[in-house]
Amino acid sequence: MAGLRRVNKTEILQYNGTFLSLLGLSRFPDQSTLRRFLQRMSTHSVRQLVRLHDQWRAQLFPLPRRRTTLPFDLDSVVLTVYGQQPFARVGYNPKKHGRRSYPPIICFEAHWQEFWQGSLRPGQAVTASGVVAFVQRCLDKVPPSIAGSRVRADAGCFGKRLVEFLDTRRCGYTVVAKEYAPIQRRARNCQFRKLRSGWEVGEFRYQPHPGKHPHRFGVVRRPIPQDPVEAGQRTLFQDNKFAYHVLVTNLRAHPWRGWRF
Repeated sequence: MAGLRRVNKTEILQYNGTFLSLLGLSRFPDQSTLRRFLQRMSTHSVRQLVRLHDQWRAQLFPLPRRRTTLPFDLDSVVLTVYGQQPFARVGYNPKKHGRRSYPPIICFEAHWQEFWQGSLRPGQAVTASGVVAFVQRCLDKVPPSIAGSRVRADAGCFGKRLVEFLDTRRCGYTVVAKEYAPIQRRARNCQFRKLRSGWEVGEFRYQPHPGKHPHRFGVVRRPIPQDPVEAGQRTLFQDNKFAYHVLVTNLRAHPWRGWRF
């Protein structure tokens, strides 16, 4: 609530007389004291703290004015750890191969960057494992006054279970597609329309699994830059001329607007 992002930044509160008087304290604890307090908290106490946070957020979120929809950002990240950390395992780690890590999933409300939900998983967990249950918990925390939600997710969350779940919940979504060969072929072969910026956009419908209805995929491609460093930072995949960005979405927006979203 004080706007501090880390425990080690709380030192400045020791010199804030107004803040101390509001808390009724003569002095504020040292950051090492706060760390020891948090490390001693049981799992049950941590979950109580999360529930308290959720209750406060539900009361404060509609202020200063109510909102009709919530956009969520889902990120799957890799956190490298050292030493014998509990449940850390050797798994997918693109930057430090062979290092033990955690692959947590994190959800933020996109407008105010409010932390919404997090899940810490063992290091060998498949990237998309547990995503549906995770998103379910995120949506369950949406205040009743808000009619709908939209989800933006990276390629680590891509999969039929998440897409089908969001369809059943009638949530708008845009999810970065993985580099599967059938998706790459359709992305290259779809009809493109050129934009004034030199970029090109197209779309195709693809049914990756039997018995399911086809989903809409938007494609954005741009010429590969001459700078080899910049060219190496293109997302998803590229051929000799273009770098491609492919997203699966149920939004009716133009593919360019879908990519911007």
